[in-house]
Amino acid sequence: MTNSTPIDIVYADGKRLSEVLTAQKEVSLEVSTQANQRKILLLSTASWFEFKLCEAMRAFSAVHSNQHPGVQGVIRIKAIERQFHTWFDWKNKSAGSFYKLFGECGDTMKAKVAARAELKDGEKAFLELGQIRNELVHQNFAMFPLNMTSDEVYATYQRAALYVEWVGQELIDPQFGRQQRAATAPQAIA
Repeated sequence: MTNSTPIDIVYADGKRLSEVLTAQKEVSLEVSTQANQRKILLLSTASWFEFKLCEAMRAFSAVHSNQHPGVQGVIRIKAIERQFHTWFDWKNKSAGSFYKLFGECGDTMKAKVAARAELKDGEKAFLELGQIRNELVHQNFAMFPLNMTSDEVYATYQRAALYVEWVGQELIDPQFGRQQRAATAPQAIA
């Protein structure tokens, strides 16, 4: 398994466990295990995306602040630590508040996503997983009726992963925001 993420491993382990239980004719145990496995997979996926996007924000602050420890500290304390779930409007499945964090640069990000169907689909999948994650953890995990199979959770993860990876790359791109800065920079007087 080269280039496997922790989510790929959780998914594969769940599939193997299901196969073993089915082969042992442990039908009721397999059904119960699958119900829990898909919740674990969904929660793992949401947690992985939070980790990756927080990591991307730390890299963003390092790249664009020229490693300035003061700027990195402010961003880490006020924008990253315990702030991830405020970046998005999970209830309405909207990333608008995330893009607004970056001002005009965020408008450019939003336009780039809108222009590429696979990114727009990935954004939608990411927001869907985040919204379900919130319901799962706040509405009695043990009794929550997750209406997705493990295969559906994994397929949604794969679509969302494209978006999350793109956001990370976009944020560390040295050209990020350069067009906006050039357009708003004061003109030199001749």
